Amino acid sequence: MEFLGKIYNTVSQNLPGNPITREYDIHKQTGSAGPGLFWKVFLATKKSTKQEASVWMFDKKSLERFSKRDRELLLETVKRGVSNLTRLRHPKILSVVASLEESRESLAFATEPAIGSLANLLGCHDNLTSEAASSLGGFELFDVEIKYGLLQLTEALAFLHQSGKQLHGNFCPESIVVNRCGSWKLAGMDFCQSNTGSEQCPMFACHTWVESLPPQAQPRLNYLAPEAALSHECTSAADIFSLGLLFYTIYNRGRPLIESVADLSGYKRSVAALKGLRVSALSCVPETARDDVKLALNCDPTVRPDASQFGRIVFFEDSGVSALQFMDNLFQLDNLAKSQFYKGLAQISANLPMRVNLLRIIPQISEEFANPNMIPFVLPTILQISESASEAEFKELILPKLLPVFKLREPVQISMICVQNIKILIEKCPTDDTKNHILPILFRSLDQDFVELQELCLETLPTVAHMLDYNTVKNSVVSKLKTLITGQCSLKIKVSAFMCLGKLLENMDKWFVLDEVLPMLQKVQSREPAILMSVLGIYKVAFSHPKLGITKDILASRVLPHLVPLTVEASLNLTQFSAYMSLVQEMLRQALVPATGSGQPSIMDSFMSGLGPMQQQRATNGSSGGGGGGSGRLALPSNVPTTAATPATPLSLEDKRRLAREQEAVDTMRSHGPLRPQANQQQQQMRAIEAPKDLTRSLMERNANSLMSSSSQQQPQQQQRAIGWHGQQTVAPPSDWRRHCWQSVFFPGTQQQQPQQQSLNMAPLDNLFGGGGGGGGGGGFVGGAARPSLNQLASSSSTAPPGFGGVRPQSAMMQQQQQPPPKP
Repeated sequence: MEFLGKIYNTVSQNLPGNPITREYDIHKQTGSAGPGLFWKVFLATKKSTKQEASVWMFDKKSLERFSKRDRELLLETVKRGVSNLTRLRHPKILSVVASLEESRESLAFATEPAIGSLANLLGCHDNLTSEAASSLGGFELFDVEIKYGLLQLTEALAFLHQSGKQLHGNFCPESIVVNRCGSWKLAGMDFCQSNTGSEQCPMFACHTWVESLPPQAQPRLNYLAPEAALSHECTSAADIFSLGLLFYTIYNRGRPLIESVADLSGYKRSVAALKGLRVSALSCVPETARDDVKLALNCDPTVRPDASQFGRIVFFEDSGVSALQFMDNLFQLDNLAKSQFYKGLAQISANLPMRVNLLRIIPQISEEFANPNMIPFVLPTILQISESASEAEFKELILPKLLPVFKLREPVQISMICVQNIKILIEKCPTDDTKNHILPILFRSLDQDFVELQELCLETLPTVAHMLDYNTVKNSVVSKLKTLITGQCSLKIKVSAFMCLGKLLENMDKWFVLDEVLPMLQKVQSREPAILMSVLGIYKVAFSHPKLGITKDILASRVLPHLVPLTVEASLNLTQFSAYMSLVQEMLRQALVPATGSGQPSIMDSFMSGLGPMQQQRATNGSSGGGGGGSGRLALPSNVPTTAATPATPLSLEDKRRLAREQEAVDTMRSHGPLRPQANQQQQQMRAIEAPKDLTRSLMERNANSLMSSSSQQQPQQQQRAIGWHGQQTVAPPSDWRRHCWQSVFFPGTQQQQPQQQSLNMAPLDNLFGGGGGGGGGGGFVGGAARPSLNQLASSSSTAPPGFGGVRPQSAMMQQQQQPPPKP
């Protein structure tokens, strides 16, 4: 087997290319790390599993400037470092996923995805492409990242010292790697030393720093403890000294406290100055860490704290640091402890930088998606982070992890959380993903038998109505709302469905509402006030919205016959009844208003103005024109044009001829005077012959004519007077005397009082009553009393009460009739 292994190594070294490149697809360079930053870090993807990783490449051509002895020493150093790193397994130490492979031209191995070394982030861009240098140039470390990164390094050193029994020996920015999630991982085990002393007092052999050797083949002098650089033996406190120097470098923007690249004498002077170091010299370090950093930089190793003690200083007491540290240990906890932590994680993540949320929080808690029972606890935090993320960040880092969650139906809390945050998802998701993944959550939620979820979904649907096309509304939304409204659902769900439907009406067309929505309302059998008012609300929106509207035919045949019986429901209170009646009256007014295109009443409207609802227009037309029908003039329609008007649109020849004929007819009727009825003399004679003759009336007319003729001859300029049946004198025009006489007989109270004139001789009229004033034989009065003459009656009219005209009251006449007849 050893022989076969040697053959494999020999063939691999002689074949072009590195074996790592056969397993991984190499992408762009992201950083550099290791002694002298010789290792180039590339983003890669494993061909078999498509998992992301980082491939580290060491180009042997970069060692051509060194001598052969130095090249061999450098190759031996980097190989030993990769070998030590591969054997160590700890969450805070860089994880190797593919062991070292060597070819004729390069060395290569694969690790977890990494951005680069901490030296790259602090501004050292050696062995980087221009693209990688520009991407890392604007990288800024946040305070919580620095605190938690340093805490991770102390944990890695504690593991290395206590469990691994090893000394790192080269603790510097080039040996610290920042992975893709933002975690700081310990690497660079090139100068790692094992324990040579006892377990109680561990001791480690040191590589005394030699100026004759290349600096890349030795530990970084700027971060090396004095005992490790100048003596042959040290303790684990040497790494704590390097940790204190790293504190200062990070907060001093990449400039170390000891600046001596390869000058051992300068290094000794700087170390000697540290013996009198004051806290004021560490002003760049946060105040909570100054005393502890000064203690770590003490030249006496026994005074320095160990890694475990340094990890418990006040500097690391931060809520964000505690949350990140707790998340690293979640795999050790049960579901109950995880759920308690996730409940408060959303509040903590709101105070963390977005990069920390995207690169640290999201990847780690999204691993809980494999356990559906834990999804309701982590999903609110993810959606809260999504709200603050950009669309590109959401699409690249969050959406791929959420897509499998959108398809889950159980537990129901998943759908509720998604519906509650539906606006965030719609704003961040692309249009295609919204239609394919987000909107189906709403439609699916309407079918679940969970009242809170259905109600929440009904409240949310109108807010995303602009995302729904016509076919979706017609086939998916309205059909589901119909099922809820007409089905056996709770009253609360039905009212919510009505409210949702009313808000969605403006997204539908008029005929869809008339054909699909309004007929559904007539199928509602519930008579609760909330349902009745919801039905009224749908009618109100459909009737009043300018985009919709209800035609008069549908108002008369469907809507009003449905609404009017609902107004008498006993469950309605006064306010609800008033709302019903208000809408019914408004619908009636619209149904009865004439629908003309010009806005003016047509000829038919004018003709019908006296019938029914047009009575007010009839009164208006009757009062105009100088007395209405009394004038005898033929009334013309108000909308008949009297003069030619300029038409809005060009008139055809037939229209012009019709207008000319109408104008000619109007002018002809106006040229004639008022029409007076003329009696046909022949017809009057025939009517007089056929009718029975009234002798009393004939005699009165003949006497009155004679009186009129005699008085008109004596006083031609004075008004003629006639005597009424009751003796009152009134003014009567000569031309209309017959009408005046009948008015004086049947309506005596309507004539005007005039001063009494000279009394007329009524003797000729006494013959009509059978004899003058005396005579007892044929007397007309009871008891044989003498009949008074007309002159006596006329003379006594002045003293009679008004309205009696000199005639004895009826009561006196009755008394005479009731007296017994005289004895013979």
